[in-house]
Amino acid sequence: MDFTLGEKVVYIDDSADDAVFWDIGGVLLDLDSVQASHRAFVGRLADEYDLAMEEALETWRDELGTYFRERDGNAFRSARAGYERAVTAIAGHEVTEDDWLPAFERATREQLEPVSETVETIRALDGRVHQGIVSDIDTWEAKRLLAQFGVASHLDAVTTSRRSVAPNRTNRCSRPPWRRRPSNPPRR
Repeated sequence: MDFTLGEKVVYIDDSADDAVFWDIGGVLLDLDSVQASHRAFVGRLADEYDLAMEEALETWRDELGTYFRERDGNAFRSARAGYERAVTAIAGHEVTEDDWLPAFERATREQLEPVSETVETIRALDGRVHQGIVSDIDTWEAKRLLAQFGVASHLDAVTTSRRSVAPNRTNRCSRPPWRRRPSNPPRR
């Protein structure tokens, strides 16, 4: 199968590829834009709590880093809980989700950018192969980003959060589901 991506012609061997699985962080989602969105959100917090921006940003990074380092092995940790922990550390007291989440979502909606080549490739492969997401991102964030980037309708499956980092111990089949060849063509 050949298709054009920008100025490049891409060839895919149809006999070998039945599906493409994408990650979100760093593959679909531009990581520099993540930093920009966090900076914008923390800037709003710094203004609200009359703090120096760099001090608030350092607290944000330290708290999130500590939160994710504390996890046990491949155990899933919700980013939302980490964000709440970091907001509490910046504010110096507990802040309800209703008070911080709308500002966080606004900042990320305004700042987050996709990797444009990935979006182009997902669209170009639409209907040619099965496509899915396997990512340890929180489900609520994944749904919003996939819709925002205009790729949700091109995907056959999305696996996020706990399901992407922990093996399914109840699956006793001899061949893991991601290795099985689908008997049906991509739906579209």
